[in-house]
Amino acid sequence: MKTLYIFTILLFLLYIAGSCNDDQQKLFSGSTTMHFALSDNELDSIACSFLNTSESYITVNLPVELNGYAGQNYRFRLKADSSQTTAIVNKHYQPLEEFYEIKKDEYSLNVPITLNYSPELDSLSVKLVLQLEPAAYMSTGISYRQEATIVSSNRLPPIPYWDGHYSSYFGPYSRVKHRYILSELKLNTFVKFEDYMEWSNLNRTQKTAYGMQMNNFFAENEIYDEHGQRIEPWMN
Repeated sequence: MKTLYIFTILLFLLYIAGSCNDDQQKLFSGSTTMHFALSDNELDSIACSFLNTSESYITVNLPVELNGYAGQNYRFRLKADSSQTTAIVNKHYQPLEEFYEIKKDEYSLNVPITLNYSPELDSLSVKLVLQLEPAAYMSTGISYRQEATIVSSNRLPPIPYWDGHYSSYFGPYSRVKHRYILSELKLNTFVKFEDYMEWSNLNRTQKTAYGMQMNNFFAENEIYDEHGQRIEPWMN
């Protein structure tokens, strides 16, 4: 009798647990969504440059995030928007997978997108505009995060804050000087806005040391800028 009682209790507990899981799934089944989870600085686009690598490819991790019930696997596709994309598959980027999947009990996935180097990127930028296509049974996610753009180039991005933050240590701006700073100092602080925050956290002694290193480099090497003018030392 005691054994039967325990068995009945176990069946009841299993029933309750199953009901809770069913209720939870029903609660989220109509509102589970996914979206690109780019940072506030990136918003809906990521800028990529081959300047800091000798490799012929770059892998970009594109974050996709799930909102809602995570008790099952969720498949989705990424589709290149042909009306906006200027990058060419197999030339500027590797083909996309047939589908990607966020695993059960996980809420995000970094989708690797492989970009290829092409000589024409030295003079132009191409963009890959990707649209998120969740499974048909999922609800539409945050509307402005259903599309992500990856811009690929080997060109230097503009540095609008050079005169205010960098010129004290590196002198007047030139594209050639910019390239040498990246290659000689092995720093990425001049490429993306958020990296400037790293630079601003350095103390004045560290910044001056970097500036002096480049000043001495150009003093010892006869290098000309994009206008045919020699890059002269700027520190006494």
